[in-house]
Amino acid sequence: MIWVFLIALWVTFILTRINASLFHDFQTYNKHAPKKSQAKTLSGFLRRKTGFDWHHIHLGFIILIILSPLILINGLTNLLTIFLAVGLSFVFDQVLPWLELGNYFSKKMLIISIIFHLLISIIAIFMLS
Repeated sequence: MIWVFLIALWVTFILTRINASLFHDFQTYNKHAPKKSQAKTLSGFLRRKTGFDWHHIHLGFIILIILSPLILINGLTNLLTIFLAVGLSFVFDQVLPWLELGNYFSKKMLIISIIFHLLISIIAIFMLS
């Protein structure tokens, strides 16, 4: 099960970073006017539909909130492990910029996010092994 978690965590991180870099609306993004977002991402779609400034950290929290009772009821299955990894990756990839500690697209934030994912991986190896 640890391999399922680690693969899902890192695949989510890599795909999220690629997706954000390729499809983010750099020119017209304005957190005060989310309905004008031109981003071709899921969070950009949600911004246009709801008027809320969605980011993948929000989606990660939603996944984790829904997942928590399911894990308590069913235990940690492979499918729930994948969703746990996805939710954690979404949250930890964006927690520092969400706290306005830097630009999400900077090299510094990429390195910090990689470090966070490495820490999650090490903790998971010890807890799930």
